[in-house]
Amino acid sequence: LESKKRRVISKIINRCFSDCFGTWFVAIKAGRALESKKLRVISKIVNRCASKSFCAWSRFIQDEKTLESKKRRVISKIVNRCVSASFLTWVDWVYEHKTTSR
Repeated sequence: LESKKRRVISKIINRCFSDCFGTWFVAIKAGRALESKKLRVISKIVNRCASKSFCAWSRFIQDEKTLESKKRRVISKIVNRCVSASFLTWVDWVYEHKTTSR
């Protein structure tokens, strides 16, 4: 009778340990799955932020190139006007110098 009690108690204890281990194992698997999902979500967020940063940088660079091009055109026009004005002043001076020296 005593040995039967021990066997029954031993089986109950073994079943409890087995159930506890099974529950623990399921919880670990669920935790790993949740961690995996968290990592995927975080990865998507990081990629989205990197993409937005790259798009903003790309627009900035394009705007800088456009401004540089416009700046070059404006400077070129100013230089051409200055050269033209200087040339016309020189032409007038030469004309006046020729007419006064005769």
